[in-house]
Amino acid sequence: MAEERDQQFAKTVTNDVIADFLNVQHSVKTWIESVMDVSLNQDLHSDIKNGVILCYLMEEINARAIPKIHSSTSSPFKLKENIDYFLGAIEDYGVPKYRLFFVNELYNKKNMVNVILAIRELGLIANGNGFTPEYQILTVEDPVELDEETSAHLRVLLGRVKTGASKVRKWKKAPGIVRRELSLRAGNNVQLADYEPEFEKFQSYIRGVQGRRDFRKRVRDNAHRIRVVNELLETERVYVQSLKTCLDDIYHPLLEEAKLVENKKKPWITKDIIKDIFSDLNLIYSINSKLYTLIEERIHNWAPHECLADIFIQMVQFLKVYTKYIQNYSNAITLYHKLTIKPKSNFSVFLREIRLERNITHDLPSFLIMPIQRIPRYSMLISDIIKHTWEDHADFVELFKARDAIEDVAMYLNEKQREAENTHALLEIEETLIGAPSLRVAGRRHICDYYLYEKNQERKLYLFNNLIVIGKPDKKDTVKYRTSFEINSFHLDSEDSNIIFRKLDAGEGDKPMLVLRSNDLLILAKIVNDIEEARENEIIRERELKQAQEIATRGEVKFLTAEEAILKRKAEIKEKVSQQEEDDTQTIEDRFRSMIELQLLLEKQVRKNETEEVLEELEEVKEKIEVLKSELDEEELEHMNQLGAQIRKEEATKQRQRNIASKGKRKSTKRLSSFFSGNFSSDKSKSRESSPKATKKKRLSFKSPKKNRISN
Repeated sequence: MAEERDQQFAKTVTNDVIADFLNVQHSVKTWIESVMDVSLNQDLHSDIKNGVILCYLMEEINARAIPKIHSSTSSPFKLKENIDYFLGAIEDYGVPKYRLFFVNELYNKKNMVNVILAIRELGLIANGNGFTPEYQILTVEDPVELDEETSAHLRVLLGRVKTGASKVRKWKKAPGIVRRELSLRAGNNVQLADYEPEFEKFQSYIRGVQGRRDFRKRVRDNAHRIRVVNELLETERVYVQSLKTCLDDIYHPLLEEAKLVENKKKPWITKDIIKDIFSDLNLIYSINSKLYTLIEERIHNWAPHECLADIFIQMVQFLKVYTKYIQNYSNAITLYHKLTIKPKSNFSVFLREIRLERNITHDLPSFLIMPIQRIPRYSMLISDIIKHTWEDHADFVELFKARDAIEDVAMYLNEKQREAENTHALLEIEETLIGAPSLRVAGRRHICDYYLYEKNQERKLYLFNNLIVIGKPDKKDTVKYRTSFEINSFHLDSEDSNIIFRKLDAGEGDKPMLVLRSNDLLILAKIVNDIEEARENEIIRERELKQAQEIATRGEVKFLTAEEAILKRKAEIKEKVSQQEEDDTQTIEDRFRSMIELQLLLEKQVRKNETEEVLEELEEVKEKIEVLKSELDEEELEHMNQLGAQIRKEEATKQRQRNIASKGKRKSTKRLSSFFSGNFSSDKSKSRESSPKATKKKRLSFKSPKKNRISN
């Protein structure tokens, strides 16, 4: 029967189809050679069967797609794992499932047609994403004639090629309905109960296939987790070592030099200058040294079930010591350039000599920028771990908390940096603006400056979020103060090449407050647009402040507590779910979305107050979700899993925004002194024992790739 089917497949394949495939094979070979800068045999199988070249090819296209490449081994298991990693990576990259191949089709050369077509599809998608060198469709100049046996085998394989995804039925029948239909079709003479053992065998086979697929994905995800935690450890080690080098080889020698020259009339270096350049770098080094120690202890005996989020959750409050350093960074770089503007200055000579003497690879600005770049790096690495952590992992929810907390700190530090830069800008303006009142008012922010004309005399316009200041530039790089307006105290008109400022209550015959001119109409339009935008933003801000003051004064609004808000939202979703279950017109996607929202809400309630009742509700919802998934086919199930991940991501974003909005009300429960006094516990077993989630979650057991330490 199989031979007859193969013959039918072979009859559908013409010589033109074979010629087209040989052109595709040649194009794929040429593309791989151009990307990897290697020379391949005409028979691709001998070069790519171990999966190494394919993995490196995918790494060129997408740098972090492959968790690990086994290049120096002859173990079939490891080599097949390379192919498995490649298949998972190209599927994530966008290659459709129907175009993927099985591992043995490449490793044992069972079907190279599917392999070639999968790589061709990868090349086309890479072209669409702007990857170079591009995959190009080439033609074989001197085609090799195939013998009859090879040609017949190739016809069979080409006849089996899928031309597209199978059609997906939108609705699946419930098991009870299927059983009823089978009974009606079989008739009264057939007892379905007699065939149930065979049905069970078939179901067992399907579950086995799905289980093996899930296991391979779990292995790939675990390899990715190992890669990321190794990268986290290595980058933290390099970061801490760099800070230590900066302090030991530059900071401390500068302090010693400052002591030697402090009694001179004009010392070229002082302790104040050193403090202005290095700020709190000592404190940052101490905190990150402790963080590195904690990460190293945890990763030393790493296993798939290990957790990492608790370290960052406990350490995140200490990362705010970066605040002063970040606020001072721009001043530090400005001061550095001022001291080194002359190559023969004492400061420049000292830095050159110390670098040569101690073989320091980085210059001072390279060291100083490292703390600025480090916090966002944590967020990126934790996001990468989340991407490859399965939902029933004990660390899954905690990783979201850790990432959100670090992003909160990053946003807080960015805000403080903007405040420092704004304060610095206001001080600079006050120094050059002669005769002006103080500009440093709470909430005032400098936007930009413009040069205009008033009756042929040059004027400088300073635009703030709530104020406009007009000055007259002079020849001494200073500006003489002329006048200023509150941003919402005038009407603004533009006529020809003029900007006209009028009082709010001005009549038709009243003179304007000020008329400024610009010969460049584009600049004029930009000035008007920037002023109008600043006015609108200030109106919105004042309205919000007024509403908040009215609410606080009346005291009539009752704010719900966090627990009350969760209960209210849970009741709303439950009612929505019950209505959807009764309404046959509701789609499976709507029901699935509501169930996931309810699950997230219950998980949140469990974290706040874990009771038997809430746990039972959560388990019941999870069972309903599994029942809903069992009614779906493979592609529908994949779509629903993606939808669930999207809903979780949206909820995490909303929660982060709520945290940012209320961060002013939160108070830290630990102090920095407790950290340095040794009260901070780094015992990972204690931190997990204290977590109820760690004892209740079921963990899947895998063998660690190495018992004592993760291999690079």
